[in-house]
Amino acid sequence: MKIERSSNYLIYRIAFTHILTVIAIMMSANILAISILWIGSAVLPNCLLWFNKNLKAIELGENSIYLIFSRQFGQIDEQYEYETLKFTNKIETGPRGSKTREFRIYKIKDEKLIVHSLGFFDGWTDNKINDVIFELHKKGIDVIEF
Repeated sequence: MKIERSSNYLIYRIAFTHILTVIAIMMSANILAISILWIGSAVLPNCLLWFNKNLKAIELGENSIYLIFSRQFGQIDEQYEYETLKFTNKIETGPRGSKTREFRIYKIKDEKLIVHSLGFFDGWTDNKINDVIFELHKKGIDVIEF
């Protein structure tokens, strides 16, 4: 079964990174300040995210999991056997009391973190993460809950 991130994630990411610029424009700041703020809060973060690999989809096979990442204009596919991975799910409280879900996939042998913090900003809603956890449970794979 293949589970993909929300198709609206890019819209949310662009809207979130441009919100400071919109606020500055509404406050009638000068053009130089708006330009610097826009480059620092919108252009640079989106460029950095564009060069990082972002989890696009998870395909759960019979004996292995396929992680499909997007990076720039390409796609990176990684395959792992279930026995070599550890899955964790934790609800954490942020600094101002906000609750966030931390879903992580580790490589058991060297405790290497493969995927972490799938969240709304990355296009992974709670429903999508619940679908992944449900499918893992159906295959008899434990997800460690904290």
